[in-house]
Amino acid sequence: MEEFNILLEVVLEVYGLSFEELTLKTRKRDYVELRYACFNLLLKYSKLDLEEITPLLKIDRTTGYNALKVNENSMSNKSNGSYIEKYNALEEEFVNKLETPERLIAKIESLKKEKSILEDNINNLTKILDSKLSHAQV
Repeated sequence: MEEFNILLEVVLEVYGLSFEELTLKTRKRDYVELRYACFNLLLKYSKLDLEEITPLLKIDRTTGYNALKVNENSMSNKSNGSYIEKYNALEEEFVNKLETPERLIAKIESLKKEKSILEDNINNLTKILDSKLSHAQV
């Protein structure tokens, strides 16, 4: 959820749009492209999945799948310059806000804890395997 709030800050800073304006039920291309870009950035940079992101942006699941398709087509074919421009501008600002020193330090600490847990699991599994192999050789 923190990523969502940061993205909303970026949308406000870069495009001057509030959450209410971003989620207006309109088919105006600028709004649709911006929502699609937000959807794809959240999918890429947060732990949220499609089912969690769609209600945040007030779109349905089908629109979420369409956002994926538009993003993939636009980015690979360079077919939609205005979408790519919006996406890249948002991504740059979003990543800058996500990668503050405090957030990076917290992420490193979290990864260290995960590493320790994984090492403990590996050691425990190695002991179990050694035990089973020694019983099998008897």
